[in-house]
Amino acid sequence: MIQKKYIIFYIFIIYNTYTISSLDLTTSFNIGNLGFSSDMSESAQGVIWGTSIIAEEKLSEIYFFSGGAIVDDVSGNRLESVLTYNGKYIELGMGPALASINNSQLQLKPAIKGILTIKKVGKFNLTTEIYSTLGNLSDSDTDYSQLETSLELAINVPGAICTFMFSNRQFTQFLTDSSFPVSKISDRYSTYALETVIHKKNIPFHLILTMGYKSYKRIFPTSDSEGRELAGIGSVFIGAGTRVSIGKKMFLNASIDSGLYNFSLSDEVTISDLPAYLFDLSLSFTYRF
Repeated sequence: MIQKKYIIFYIFIIYNTYTISSLDLTTSFNIGNLGFSSDMSESAQGVIWGTSIIAEEKLSEIYFFSGGAIVDDVSGNRLESVLTYNGKYIELGMGPALASINNSQLQLKPAIKGILTIKKVGKFNLTTEIYSTLGNLSDSDTDYSQLETSLELAINVPGAICTFMFSNRQFTQFLTDSSFPVSKISDRYSTYALETVIHKKNIPFHLILTMGYKSYKRIFPTSDSEGRELAGIGSVFIGAGTRVSIGKKMFLNASIDSGLYNFSLSDEVTISDLPAYLFDLSLSFTYRF
């Protein structure tokens, strides 16, 4: 059974690698210090980062395929693919995914990715996305679950696009001990923001301005040996960035979010524990083959 799982895993990697030559390829990287240690048993602050490589191909006028690999300090690591139907007023996409190399193990978990957009071209887009692993407790000593959700409403106004957005990333690690057969510890990263992309015809770059609220919570199990329930950090932030077209085939996005007002959400974290400057830096590069 294990060998079959390895075969499926390698086929998925080979397929995505083989098709990269015919796809639009996007690589991204982000890093920030609004987070906790990678050891989920601790409540100490730490740097969190993520990276991804996503390829997308236009199969026809109404069908698109995308797939790639995502590494994320919050929600974990995975491979994903989505087949999307693009109609006049609606976009609907869904595809299989595979979580792996989490909890310092290769352990494979099936997952699913879905996206739905309701739109009026030139007026607005309402988009919701979900990614979730399927099934829990295949191994009660090392099992985990991943969940990502988002909701965005983008409205076109003269010279700009205003987007109201919410996103949530979550990773839950299941634990066992003599007194609690099943307990869990979870990391949750949430963002609420308003983003404005200012653009002008024939200008190769856009200005991106953002303001919102972020929180990172580590929820400890009932059986925690130190009696902890929650460690949490909140930050009201502003952000600035740019989107640049480099010729006809290359596109660069860069942004940084800076904490304006940072505070603790629990007794496990004090104001003095927080860094003097909270930030989140994001970079992405797209090449169109």
